[in-house]
Amino acid sequence: MRKRLLLSFFILLACKGSLFASHIVGGEFELLHVREFRYSLNMILYFDEKNGSPGALDPSATVYIYRKSDNQLMFSVLLPRRTIVDVPYSNPSCNSDILETLRIVYSADIILPPEDFNDPEGYYVSFERCCRNYGIDNIFSNDPNSGSSLSAGQTFYLEFPPVVDADGNFFQNSTPRLFPPLRDYGCVGKYFYTDFSGVDDDGDSLVYTMVTPYSTFDTFNAIPPFPSPGPYPEVIWRAGEGFNENNIIQGDPDLRISSDGLLTARPTATGLFVFAVQCEEFRDGKRIGLMRRDFQMLVVDGCLNEDPVIRARQEGSADFYQEGEVINFQYTEENKCIEIQVQDVPVGSDVVENVNIQAIPMNFDASLEDITIDISQNIPLSGPDDKAVFSVCFPDCPYLPDRPYQIGIIATDDACPLPALDTVVVSIRVQPPPNAKPYYEGLSSVLNITVDEEAGGRYERVIRVRDPEDDAIELNIFPFGFNMAQYGMRFENIRNEDGLIETRFIWDYDCQTTSFSDRNTFRIQMVANDLDECNLDVPSLLNLNLRVNLPPNTDPVIFTDRSGQDQELLKIRTPLDRAVLLDVTGRDEDNDEIFLNGRGLNFNLDDVGATFNNVSGRGLENITSTLQFQLDCQYDLARQDSFRLMFFVEDFDKCQITNRDTLVVDILVDPPVSTPPTLSYRNLTDLPIENDRVSANIGDEIILRLTGVDFDQDNMTLDLISFDPAMEGRFVFEPVSGVSQISSDFRLIPACEDLQPGDLDETFTFTFELKDNNCFSPGFERLELEVDMSDLVQDRDSFIPPNIFTPNGDAYNPYFALDGYTPSNERIDTGLPIDVCDSYFEQIVIYNRWGTIVYRSIDREFKWDGENVSPGIYYYTIQYSDHEYKGSLTVRY
Repeated sequence: MRKRLLLSFFILLACKGSLFASHIVGGEFELLHVREFRYSLNMILYFDEKNGSPGALDPSATVYIYRKSDNQLMFSVLLPRRTIVDVPYSNPSCNSDILETLRIVYSADIILPPEDFNDPEGYYVSFERCCRNYGIDNIFSNDPNSGSSLSAGQTFYLEFPPVVDADGNFFQNSTPRLFPPLRDYGCVGKYFYTDFSGVDDDGDSLVYTMVTPYSTFDTFNAIPPFPSPGPYPEVIWRAGEGFNENNIIQGDPDLRISSDGLLTARPTATGLFVFAVQCEEFRDGKRIGLMRRDFQMLVVDGCLNEDPVIRARQEGSADFYQEGEVINFQYTEENKCIEIQVQDVPVGSDVVENVNIQAIPMNFDASLEDITIDISQNIPLSGPDDKAVFSVCFPDCPYLPDRPYQIGIIATDDACPLPALDTVVVSIRVQPPPNAKPYYEGLSSVLNITVDEEAGGRYERVIRVRDPEDDAIELNIFPFGFNMAQYGMRFENIRNEDGLIETRFIWDYDCQTTSFSDRNTFRIQMVANDLDECNLDVPSLLNLNLRVNLPPNTDPVIFTDRSGQDQELLKIRTPLDRAVLLDVTGRDEDNDEIFLNGRGLNFNLDDVGATFNNVSGRGLENITSTLQFQLDCQYDLARQDSFRLMFFVEDFDKCQITNRDTLVVDILVDPPVSTPPTLSYRNLTDLPIENDRVSANIGDEIILRLTGVDFDQDNMTLDLISFDPAMEGRFVFEPVSGVSQISSDFRLIPACEDLQPGDLDETFTFTFELKDNNCFSPGFERLELEVDMSDLVQDRDSFIPPNIFTPNGDAYNPYFALDGYTPSNERIDTGLPIDVCDSYFEQIVIYNRWGTIVYRSIDREFKWDGENVSPGIYYYTIQYSDHEYKGSLTVRY
């Protein structure tokens, strides 16, 4: 029981400790605010001077700062070595060569620009260093020169918050600091304790837990050549030997740290043990920072001292005090003292123990200046019968007026490495002198005051406090959660004399000058204490419960053409190329004057060309204003694609009471839909087309209908953007523009002039382009149309002209013809060679036997009926551009 009480209460007295080490013992980072955005970055490294390599004392250290959200390296910092000091033992007389530890500080000032250090997830600093002591017992920490992969380094690690809050305001913060080192070694079987806590300059809450230490990614280089972001590897526990995060030294109990930083253990075996403590920093219930501290603890055997034993009894009593009893003193007793006896048996014939005691308050707060400790018998203790005797005397007035107060008496010896101790808690009751409390004249403990809000309203009440024994009175006024002047309240002193205080409470609740829109109920507590002989705090209380009745007033409401009256958040998703038009309406059923306002929360409306006019009017008129929001299509959405606005409507009644309704609107902008337009065509003839290639003979007509479609409703243009200059004027095509769907026909009739002399075919390319005018991402599609033009091939071998015709009127062979159609539309086919580009029909000439021309025609579909010629044989010449045919023809009747 005594040991448990000691752990609970001796924390206030425990000496700050240190930590054994070899080479790198441990350490931590500090990031302390200097001014504005300047900070001091410190790295404290504890070094084993006894076993470490002198070459490991680095003159500087390069540390790295990363962003937590994506492990992005922000920058590196060179920290020069500033100081090197020895770490002393808690008890200087215990000096030995077991521990020799240096405290080395590396430090530099840095700037954290708010435009770079504003990520809400925060940042972290790290530094990797190898190596830990090779003789550590609870983790694998082998010499890397042995070729083993089970080496262990240390990563120093600190997390810190952004330097500005979500609204861009400066967020002042310094990380915890002034962490004490572990100064002392532990002893097998002996209780070990040390204060391992730091302080926080901002008053943030600090919470401590044990964690597994970090190692380094690279254990083959003292300082890794390349920076590595987290997460960092942990050391490997010697799990096969029973070591882990919950069994660090195999103590009973094992090494533990309380949430407020008291490190305790009772070792059961010797060794060198690594451990790590995590310190989390909280503000307003939210974690804003984290620090890790690595250390080593040495446990040795042979600490032979025994713990002291402390006992207490009332002076003059033969019986020793038992915890739970109460020692009573009357106010009139002259001596209010107890006797404290301490025994401590030293180990060894030539060893003596010196002991001391100290008193601490247990169930109250006080400096205990009035408690005296006198040494009745304090000799060096050398045997079991030796004892030190102390007289502890208490003041005449009790620390607590209505119940016993508890005093912890702690005895400590001068053992090494830490003083052993014992404690006893005694309960003391001192009967105070008689005293009558002050009272409030004519009042009980509660005064209820209710008024109706009105213009020029005022309330006054005189309150008198009296003391029956005419003691001086101290009167304090405590408003609960509000400022009295803000709501028109004050107290005016009328009289203050022994036994009487008279004050006037004044409440100006004029609604023309004081607004009660945010609250209309209040509580004020008056605390009266008389200044009696013991100044005991036994107050008389008067609670003033105040209420102002507000006139009926409904709250205004705000809504939009896309949201109802109860909606607090409206999200609108829109593509970049579309405008957002939002009608925002305010209404008040009391028909009070209302004001409708709107503004951007994370942007300025003017910066993006958005508009919203603040308006006012009567509440029943449904005042409305329209938000017009459309970004330029070239706007960089990577910079910002979410825009938050707040709209609010306020009413003002006759007492200037303001009520408000708000609506938050998030406009989420997406890249515009930008589907490229599609270009297609349709063949309006029977000519063959395959793979965008059309084949035509001379004289064939090519007709293609080109069609463009854009599903985004963008404006399109269809044009012929390139063709062979030889085709200029040979085709028909009109460029066309429009929305959704557009078409235009391409027409071309191949002619001989399109072919080169002597060539039978030629290919021409026509390139059409369809493009839209999408501002964010214009699209287009092109079509390359290949036109193969070919001349026909003459068949000269199949031509068999007729050699007789009989124009005698019997309808049989009435004329001479080589091509064309009969009157009954029958084809005349003599095999007359067709016309081609380089060989075409020019004329036919018919002669009589004397060489006189009797018929001539340039029409290849001529018909000669032999009119006005005599029967007989005639001769003809059929002329082509490059050859001719000659023959004879008989006319018979």
